[in-house]
This record gives sequence, C-alpha cells and structure tokens, in this order.
Amino acid sequence: TFILLATVGMQIYAKDASLEVGVSSQNVYVGEGFTYQITVDGSRNPKQPTINTKDFSVKFAGSGDKSSTSFTLYGGQQRQVVIQKFIFQFQLTALKAGNLTIPSVTVDVNGKKLRTKPVPIQAKKPTERADMKLKMSLSSDKFYVGQPVELTVSWYIGLPIVEKIQNGY
Repeated sequence: TFILLATVGMQIYAKDASLEVGVSSQNVYVGEGFTYQITVDGSRNPKQPTINTKDFSVKFAGSGDKSSTSFTLYGGQQRQVVIQKFIFQFQLTALKAGNLTIPSVTVDVNGKKLRTKPVPIQAKKPTERADMKLKMSLSSDKFYVGQPVELTVSWYIGLPIVEKIQNGY
C-alpha cells in the first residue's frame, strides 16, 4: 500500500505500510498476563485483527491513531512529513507451560493483507518457594446457599520483611 499525499509546493515523503510487533515480556508464568502490541506504520485506519491461538487467552486492550504531521522550512522550500501510525494492543495470558508461539496475525491495511512475524514465548509453571507461602482455608467443606463462609488467608514469610525490602524484593 502506497500513501500519496497531494500538496502543491511541498516535498512529501511516503512509504509502504508495514507491521511491527512487540511484547512486554517473552518469559512469563502460566496465568500471568502480558501485552502484545501490533504497530501499523503507513495507515491511520487498519482493520482490527483477530488473534487465533489455543495457547493463550486473548483480550483486546484498545487501539489508537498515533499519526503525526510536521512542517519544516529549509532553503526557502517547505517540507511536510506525515507519519501514519496505528497501534493495537492485546492482553494475552499463557494457558500452559512450555515453548509457545504467538502465531502470525493478518492485518488488513488499506485493502492489503499484511502478516506479522510469529513471536516465541517461554511460559513457566509458577513454583513454590520455601521462604514464602500463601495458604487459604474455608470454615467448612460443604455449604448451602446463603450460608456465611469464612475464608482464612495465611501468608508465611521465612525471612524478615525488612531484610527482603533492603535486598530489593
């Protein structure tokens, strides 16, 4: 897709549309959410893509036009630079442990189908630490509708809190 801007007496720069992807982390824990972002360069109104995967739960987190226009005057000639950029953000959560891949995603940009590159993600199972544990227990094993239930949460910390804070935990 080629962007053409018609303006008299100005130099205009344009380029073909392209896609970039990024993630907030490539190393996650199962059940931990992370951001997956698709940046469309060269368009202000691409169609929202769909991410099809069995390895992650996917929630659309928003999108926005991040385009800009600048004018410069150099040597008596005016130059206009238009940067068209649109961003889609998704919240993904790994559903299983292992070497996972966010698949290639198709984005319709001005009638042209562009594809992202797949993104590898390493998902680990959360582990239990000997010096920190969280235990929850209920007041009874069986309940009836409307019965008050007491939930007890106990947080066991093996090291003094002050020491953990001082060591950057």
